[in-house]
Amino acid sequence: MSFTEHPAPEGFRFPFTVPDRLWRLEAPACFRTIKFFDLVDEDNNKYWWDLSIRADRKLVYERLLTYGDDASLRLYLDAALLIDLWPEMDVPEPMRTHWAAVIEATMQAPIPSEHELARRDEDTRRTAVDVVNHATP
Repeated sequence: MSFTEHPAPEGFRFPFTVPDRLWRLEAPACFRTIKFFDLVDEDNNKYWWDLSIRADRKLVYERLLTYGDDASLRLYLDAALLIDLWPEMDVPEPMRTHWAAVIEATMQAPIPSEHELARRDEDTRRTAVDVVNHATP
C-alpha cells in the first residue's frame, strides 16, 4: 500500500494524504475508543471518541480523510466502515474527489473466489495487536 500526499488546497493549512487502496481492521481495533484532539473546537469539548458509535466514527473519519497522515489512517480507518459512512460524510473538495476514486475502486474490485478464501488458514489471520503494530511506523 502506498500513500500520496497532496498539497494543501485553498483554505487549508495542511496537505492531505490518500492511499492507493483501502484495508480492513480487526473488529476490536476499528471499534475502540480513542483520544482524538483534532476534533476539539469551540462547539465541542469532547476528547474521547468511541468508534463503535456511528456518529463518533463519522466525525473521526471525516477528520482523518481531511487531515490524517498515513500512520493515523492505518490505525483508525476501516474500509467497510468507511464505505458504509461515505454517502453521509462531509468531506471538502478536493479531498472528496481523491477519496471517492479509492472508494469506487474498492467497490469495483473483484470478489475472491471461495477457493481463494478457503486457502486462508488460521496462521494467516492477524490480531488487532498485529494490525496496530503493523500500522505503527
